[in-house]
Amino acid sequence: MSIAIHSNMLATRRFLTKGGDLKGTLPVVSFERNVDAQSIAITCVERLSNLKPTDLLADSLWKDNVCIAGTFRTFHSSNIIASTWVDMVSKQMAEHFCLIPHTAHTFELAGVPAWISAGFSFSMKGSPSRQCSGFLNAAPDDHGIWKIFSLTTILEAIDGFPNPDTPPSTGPLPAKDGVFDCLVVGAGACGLCLGARLQSVGLSYLVVDKHTTVGDVWRKRYDSTKLHLNSTFSDFPYERLLDPNKYYPTGVDMANAHQAFAEQWRLNIQNSTEVKSAKWHPDSKTWTIQVIHSGNEDTIVAKHLVMATGSGISHPITPSLANRETFHGTVLHTSDWKNAHPFTGKRGIVIGSANSAFDIIEDMVLANLSSVTMIQRSRTRVINGKHFRQLTDPLYNKDSNIELSDRLMMATPYQHGRLMTMANVAAMQAGDQGRYKKLGQAGFRYEENTDFNGDYMERGGGHYLDVGQTRYIEDGRVGVRSGFEAVAFTEDGVRLASGEVVEGDVVVFATGFRFGMKEGAMEIVGEEIGGRLDEFWGLDENGDTRGLAKPIGHPNIWYLGGGTGHARFYSRFLALQILADVMGSPFVPYSGT
Repeated sequence: MSIAIHSNMLATRRFLTKGGDLKGTLPVVSFERNVDAQSIAITCVERLSNLKPTDLLADSLWKDNVCIAGTFRTFHSSNIIASTWVDMVSKQMAEHFCLIPHTAHTFELAGVPAWISAGFSFSMKGSPSRQCSGFLNAAPDDHGIWKIFSLTTILEAIDGFPNPDTPPSTGPLPAKDGVFDCLVVGAGACGLCLGARLQSVGLSYLVVDKHTTVGDVWRKRYDSTKLHLNSTFSDFPYERLLDPNKYYPTGVDMANAHQAFAEQWRLNIQNSTEVKSAKWHPDSKTWTIQVIHSGNEDTIVAKHLVMATGSGISHPITPSLANRETFHGTVLHTSDWKNAHPFTGKRGIVIGSANSAFDIIEDMVLANLSSVTMIQRSRTRVINGKHFRQLTDPLYNKDSNIELSDRLMMATPYQHGRLMTMANVAAMQAGDQGRYKKLGQAGFRYEENTDFNGDYMERGGGHYLDVGQTRYIEDGRVGVRSGFEAVAFTEDGVRLASGEVVEGDVVVFATGFRFGMKEGAMEIVGEEIGGRLDEFWGLDENGDTRGLAKPIGHPNIWYLGGGTGHARFYSRFLALQILADVMGSPFVPYSGT
């Protein structure tokens, strides 16, 4: 997730690549606020028809979103960008580069004019012919000449078919000759959004899910579940289903929104269905999928298979502590926790210190447990909720154009979004010193982080986005034991590596989930095909998200995962890629430098 304020709208997991290792910087320049942004933007857009290295700053980035490069791909440096751009634009017969009216403006970073931003549109006559859009950012070089340093290109629609951002105008299409264009495994936000996008562009599909009712994936979480992101960012495409006046949606809100979305667009969903296996037929380019539906075996045939089974909540991680059998109390993982009411008056222990752990300690305090103790295994990255809201609310609020906000948030080069976020947050923190002084004094070890993007995209979580629950530690209602791992159970609690025993009657492991989707896919398609598949999430060497709505090593199988925002944004691109293949004109990912 790339968080950056657009001035017009104001405006412990480890993966392969860290943001600090990526190429690309932001320009450090100064210029007057009253520069003619319109003229600068017009000149820059005109250069796109025949882009030269001299039209770009040396350390530039270009991110293509399935538009020119045929996949999600980020390119670095003026020479590589210009040569790749000219080659691909020529082959794809791009034309009609035009500045989008009223988009040119001066972008401010941390309150200071930083560059000129603008939107543009163009079309491509190559197969399949398509409509595209983009953004560019330009800054003056050392000689005062305005040059592009950031490019974003976005596939909008394939000619002759609706834009997937258009709500479905009809109900779902039936399978043709018994073959669906796509089978989607999982009816969470990703599966539902993809189903709607496929329906919008006129493809047949079936979404299958193991739960009995749409939304159960949220109903089965603990009762106090609430998102730490606002309702607009967490909503579905097309029409608002969440109350924008209720800032943080609850699990019940999300469950109801899932069900309402499925019913509103009459999505083709088959619940109580578990996928057992899938076999690929290279001659017909189809999958034969074996399922168990309501206890009965069935077979489904589809051209494409999409794994939308959830990337971070499917397989709980529960550390193995010695002497479990000696403990006289209750032991649960957050995946099994419902609420604290059965434990009123008892002693609670929560092992972990990220988002879910704070939800559980709050639940325990409000249920009047006699004592609540958090065992913090390692230093925790804390994201100041006030700062996070200052970054996201200008983009995602009740008056937002969510489609535009998604493009500004998620389509642009990751490294630029990361650096913009860090600059903004550093400025905010400078004016808010000492916010977590009491938290530290209470024994909680924290790192007040500026790299919000890295926490989510590079590490897959493990942080705490502060929505006000630190107060329970600061005012002493929750005790903290930090610096020593829990190593064993005792009869009446948990022993730490230091030898201290923390007494409790209920122990909740808020220790996260195994992250990724490859393992689940391998269970369905087998080791031969599954072993060729890419991993899911984290960044590749270019700064692009691994495996998300892109080819993953075998024809016609895809991952779609992440939060509701990712479901909303990336589902449109996956639907377009599947559409192009079904048409007989599949996108071919650029394989050059």
